[in-house]
Amino acid sequence: MSETLRTLGSQEIIFHGAFLGKICEFIHAKTIVEIGTQYGKTMRFLCEAASRVNGMVFGYDYFDKIGKYTQGSQGDLDISLKALSEFNNFKLTKINTMSDEFAEVLKKDTRGKIDFAFIDGCHSYGGVKNDFRKVFPLLAKEGMIAFHDTFSHVGLRKFVISLYEELNDGTFDIINLPFGGGNKRHGITLLSKRSYPNTNTGISNISHDPQLPPCDIYTLENTWYNKMKARK
Repeated sequence: MSETLRTLGSQEIIFHGAFLGKICEFIHAKTIVEIGTQYGKTMRFLCEAASRVNGMVFGYDYFDKIGKYTQGSQGDLDISLKALSEFNNFKLTKINTMSDEFAEVLKKDTRGKIDFAFIDGCHSYGGVKNDFRKVFPLLAKEGMIAFHDTFSHVGLRKFVISLYEELNDGTFDIINLPFGGGNKRHGITLLSKRSYPNTNTGISNISHDPQLPPCDIYTLENTWYNKMKARK
């Protein structure tokens, strides 16, 4: 454990919802998805971020006892609605994300394009894998997914390995942050689509390296990107 975390004990300086909200603001996410809304605490930050770009947040939860969620950890629709009462840019749906219906609902709500998704639903290996498989096909070319509790929960630790191996199609990068909740260290894993090679644009300053034509760099990016996909 780092010296900082030892000093702070179990103190949490920043709630993960605030962190994720800032990411959404940074990437200008207009269509945001949260799987596992629970009580709406994180979704407040997502709604705040979406409001800055006239965006929308879609939250999904079973909002009842299910599986291991029977001792007060299950979501509550009324509590969530109360927590989000100051916002008008969200939609909550009571649904089992393991169902085939969920894939259809998700695609319809988001119109087939998700800029940012926070997956914090079923914490089993099979549960998070299911949610990923339903979200990822709809992820925008410059989209991101955040997974919660990837350091503390055994199934999610295994899932992260799957992201590097069987689930990796060569189109995204991953960063693991074994932090959150003070020394409890819940963990957040960020998945970001490899969007640089998809743009073929963006270089606006060549003053430091005038000998490097932007078109050559775009070609290098695409060559590398295609090589990574071919490996998978």
